[in-house]
Amino acid sequence: MKRNKMIEKLFDYDFDKGIVLEPNCRYKDVENFVFEMINMQMPKEILKIGVGSGKLLSEIAKTFDIRLYVVEPSFDVIKKFKNKYSNITGFDKIKFINGDIENLPIDFYKFGFLINLDNLDLIQSGFAIREFKRVVSVGGFLLIGTTLLNDEDFDGVYDDFTRTVLNLHNDYYLLEDLKTFLGLNSFNFVKGQQKNYLVDLEEKISLNSIFEENLENERKDFIDKNYQDLLNYYNFENNKVLEPYLLSIFKKVEPKKENEI
Repeated sequence: MKRNKMIEKLFDYDFDKGIVLEPNCRYKDVENFVFEMINMQMPKEILKIGVGSGKLLSEIAKTFDIRLYVVEPSFDVIKKFKNKYSNITGFDKIKFINGDIENLPIDFYKFGFLINLDNLDLIQSGFAIREFKRVVSVGGFLLIGTTLLNDEDFDGVYDDFTRTVLNLHNDYYLLEDLKTFLGLNSFNFVKGQQKNYLVDLEEKISLNSIFEENLENERKDFIDKNYQDLLNYYNFENNKVLEPYLLSIFKKVEPKKENEI
């Protein structure tokens, strides 16, 4: 199965489960941060990447007099959202676009505010960030919510472990690496907050069933070899971990000219 189809399948399944996309364990913190940033910037239009769990999207529509555009890879997720939330106040302000996150069907510099949550580790983030750069206007804002590596996990132990939990996982960033990468793509860090959330990996492990994959042996071998690092960095115990999670906002600036230092 091609990766983009796997992502569609995961988004469709997780809309009903809330395991990786806007899960309950951090939902209120995410909503508070998003609302604070919207109130601060007061955009007229917002582009959201993915429907997610649907709850945040519906709350934004109900709370703000803003036109919302949503690029969602799974057409089934769009249908599920409409079936669940079509009666909410503000539903008519939402426009859905069935499209690829890594190749957004959006014009250049179209939006001054873009929200992307909980998918950077699943997609090819390099392609996606370059697309965000393309569609966000200069002076516009990129709001990102994503799991991070522990600051001391330089070898990406948690990345390797997470691939035995969910094979679709790509990479997490160290905080400074994420800031640097976004800076190279003309997004300057403005504000952020980081917090650790207790995550039950049994829920993520269950997602492999939709791809008919069983990674139990690989996971057991990895834990045997890397238990101390997982314990030290992420308080790993009984398939539960403390995951560092970043909520952040970046401002798009004019790219430097070749002769500028």
